[in-house]
Amino acid sequence: MGQEEFQELSAFLKRFIRRLKLLQGIEGLCLILVCLLLLFALGPAVRQLIRFFPYAPVAYSVLTATVLLAAVVWTLVRLMRGLSQERAALYIEQKCPKLRNNLINSLQLYPEVAGAKEVSAFSVSMVLALLRTTRKQITGLKVDELVDSRPVKSSLRLLGIVFAPVLAMVLFNPSWVSDTFSLLSRPLDHIPP
Repeated sequence: MGQEEFQELSAFLKRFIRRLKLLQGIEGLCLILVCLLLLFALGPAVRQLIRFFPYAPVAYSVLTATVLLAAVVWTLVRLMRGLSQERAALYIEQKCPKLRNNLINSLQLYPEVAGAKEVSAFSVSMVLALLRTTRKQITGLKVDELVDSRPVKSSLRLLGIVFAPVLAMVLFNPSWVSDTFSLLSRPLDHIPP
């Protein structure tokens, strides 16, 4: 009694949450790659700064490790933070005002009615009608349209903008890559005695 409709609502919300987490993961990966490319591009500048600031390679290595660790932690926190079905339902209802709180109400009322063995304060027939109405409303919704993909697109665009000059620098001076890796992996070797 109403279980099929509720399972369909729950499956829809789970698809929405998976899609949202996927886009957050892609956005976090783009952030990590942008930070990595920008820090990698600082290698030649650090090489020139050694004359004026002998501890520049150590500062460069510490800065690189700190920034990359912060970006990875930020991405992991966003991915590991749970998004409940109730919060997902509220987000969807904000995007689609035509649902008029039907999704959150169905999600919260059906377990109350399904688990009740006695006469409860809820009208079972009204809750079941609400479930059927909500099911009809969400059949027209597409998960891809509900999740905002603009942050991911802008992150990918930024990654492309940063990647092009770094690639050009590598193509014009391939030895720069090994010099930068040397600065990062063995910063103490570049400190004058």
